Amino acid sequence: MSQQRPRLWRALLALAVLAVSAFVALSTAPTLGLDLRGGTQIVLETRDTEEVAADGEATDRVLEVLRGRVDGLGVAEPSLARSGENRIIVELPGLTDPAEAAETLGRTAQLTMHPVLGFGAADGAPTADESGQPLQLGPAALTGDLIDSAISGPNPQGVGHVVDVRFDGEGPDRWQALTGQAACAPPGDPQRRVAIVLDDQVISSPQVDPSIQCQVGMTGGQTQISGTFSPEQAAELAVLIEGGACRCRSRSSSSAPSVRPSVRTRSRPARWPRSSARCWPPCS
Repeated sequence: MSQQRPRLWRALLALAVLAVSAFVALSTAPTLGLDLRGGTQIVLETRDTEEVAADGEATDRVLEVLRGRVDGLGVAEPSLARSGENRIIVELPGLTDPAEAAETLGRTAQLTMHPVLGFGAADGAPTADESGQPLQLGPAALTGDLIDSAISGPNPQGVGHVVDVRFDGEGPDRWQALTGQAACAPPGDPQRRVAIVLDDQVISSPQVDPSIQCQVGMTGGQTQISGTFSPEQAAELAVLIEGGACRCRSRSSSSAPSVRPSVRTRSRPARWPRSSARCWPPCS
């Protein structure tokens, strides 16, 4: 009798495991692949330019920019992945207009830097900052092709992480003029901020450091964006800035549409805390 009890307990335990497994299998909806639920697959290729080779690193930067564009399409459960050195495969379940998606995803990233004129917008839809506050922006003072690099790392003078941005060509002079204008506003005033915009969305709007003088601006051709960034937040911001400055081209090489729609709208959450920009190394 004593030898049969362990067998009985093992049998009861096995039965309980089977019962739980059956409940999970019956109560959990299966995840269908793109071939079963319908949708669009787009293959993008990055191409070399005279300035930049379309290698894996450049393609990864483009991939991060595409994630924001896919969010704007309002597609549920999209999938983006790099394939090889210069290909990106995008799967968009339920998308009804593959031509629009191919055009949106295939265009070159547009990064610009603007003066902030105040809260709200003078005309048209307002442009929101990282916290959702509507901003009124002036014309672009600097474009992504004038950015040489953006690198994240630990803050050498405090807690958190920072993003170091280096400018190229006319970039240093334009950045100095932009920050010299912003520095004429008092600390805390929205006009003391500079908006970094990628694909018409503000990804960062740092305030010019109080040490920067009016009509003098930041010299040296580089700046440091600081805030209470986590390592992941700083790395993502650096990737997006570099992605918007990337001089490689992307094009849609194929798309495979199908028919069943399952589209919903999603809002993109704020990603980064309020930040400030200063000279690094310190302005002379």
